[in-house]
Order: sequence, then C-alpha cells, then structure tokens
Amino acid sequence: MNNSKSNGSPNESEDLIFELGPFPMWIFDMETLNFQKVNTEAIRQYGYSQKEFLSMNLKDIRPEEDVPRLEKAIQDMVTREGIYKESIFRH
Repeated sequence: MNNSKSNGSPNESEDLIFELGPFPMWIFDMETLNFQKVNTEAIRQYGYSQKEFLSMNLKDIRPEEDVPRLEKAIQDMVTREGIYKESIFRH
C-alpha cells in the first residue's frame, strides 16, 4: 500500500512557484523578446496588466540607453556553451 499523496504534477508545482513567487518573473521569446508569460508580482510592481505585458517585449520595460546591453546579454545567452551568469539591469 502506498500512503503518499500526490499534490499535483511537477508542472503544476512549477506553475505555482512561478505565479506566486515574491519577485517579478517572466518568460519571453528569445528571438523577438516578446513576453509570453508574466507572474503576479511583475504585474503588481510594473503596473501593467497581463494583457498589456503580453503585447510588449523586454525592451519596453528597460531604459532606452540599456537596450544595447540587454540585447548583448540575450545574444550571450543564445550562444553560450557553458553556464550563463545572470545580468543585473535597472528597472
């Protein structure tokens, strides 16, 4: 007899961690930089609705002078062979 209880699939757990995380998080398309999914904290902190976020891309929430650095960081992620080191950006 197995007494363990299932609390849902691993994907459901990951979705909850993403959605209820204490920090703004998003998933974006690496080619277009368009947002595909944002969590509740991103919506709260940035002040955009989910619908607004999903019509935007990463460049829309960055200061204009930081966009070249953002584009380089994304390119480095795409072409990396090793572990990606996170970048810090202004908001």
